[in-house]
Amino acid sequence: MLCFPLNNVLPPATAERWRERSIGNLVARARETRSWVVSSDVAGACGTRMSLGCTVIVSPDGEIRARVPEGTTGKIALELVTQPNAGAR
Repeated sequence: MLCFPLNNVLPPATAERWRERSIGNLVARARETRSWVVSSDVAGACGTRMSLGCTVIVSPDGEIRARVPEGTTGKIALELVTQPNAGAR
């Protein structure tokens, strides 16, 4: 499991440019590493900067399994059930 505690407080134009790429990068990391990816981010404004939030859980195949809606604060949880590795010796 890869955990990304984020603090993406950016100028508004930069936040907009990174809006979709932030989630896309997390999906790519999950697929590349075949690992669960969990990120948490701040949301809202701080002076002239803002964060849209990027709190998400992504499965090893790149599926977004849980996500806090963009621009809001909240919590997500997902129960992970592991199965024995059939190829393990």
